[in-house]
Amino acid sequence: MPARPRPSTGDFPVQYATRILFSDLDAQMHVNNIAYARWFQEGRSDFDTGVLKAGLGQSELRLVLAHVEIDYLASLLYPGSVTVTTGVLRVGSASYTLGHAVFRDDTCHALGQSVMVKLGDGGGAALTDREREVLSGLKITGSWAASA
Repeated sequence: MPARPRPSTGDFPVQYATRILFSDLDAQMHVNNIAYARWFQEGRSDFDTGVLKAGLGQSELRLVLAHVEIDYLASLLYPGSVTVTTGVLRVGSASYTLGHAVFRDDTCHALGQSVMVKLGDGGGAALTDREREVLSGLKITGSWAASA
């Protein structure tokens, strides 16, 4: 089976840089898997509370995380910094899927996906046309997004 294409940082509309902390390390002195989960959580938060809600001109959008997956591609060592990237892979009727990646320099060290569901008063609620439009404008480009 051919290898899936890897993304580059420029494929993602939302990016932030963060230091690798000593507390991120495991007993083998590699970055622990939980650090990647935390970085992706911060990427989701930055995307949802900053970019998405700002694009919609509202702060009332209620979301819940329904699914997370992470693929670890290469180990990371301390010290250093990483760039964490986030963007939209898919938009559904009441949910959307975010794609995430962790880069050090030009090397992708982890890929992830998160499914976010819009909440209404009684559970899941349909995304509005405006929400779908804004989300569609924040899609990941490149061949990785097409194969994800």
